[in-house]
Amino acid sequence: GMICDMTQRKDSEFELVTCGVNTQILFWDFDMNDPVEKIEVTHKLLTIDISKSGTYMAAGTETGEVIFKYLKIIFI
Repeated sequence: GMICDMTQRKDSEFELVTCGVNTQILFWDFDMNDPVEKIEVTHKLLTIDISKSGTYMAAGTETGEVIFKYLKIIFI
């Protein structure tokens, strides 16, 4: 589906996180062709960001909701 936003995660090999109209948050490793992790959500996502510490992620939906997720920290 169409990607609406992306952010970079600096604490692990999952370097890029994307969201969009396909109702999935996808974690990408630049060395792989396919996503390395997926989080399913119920609404289309318009925006996403990760805290500076890499501990939390927030995503905004088309319905105005904000989804918060705790992310495990994976050090390189």
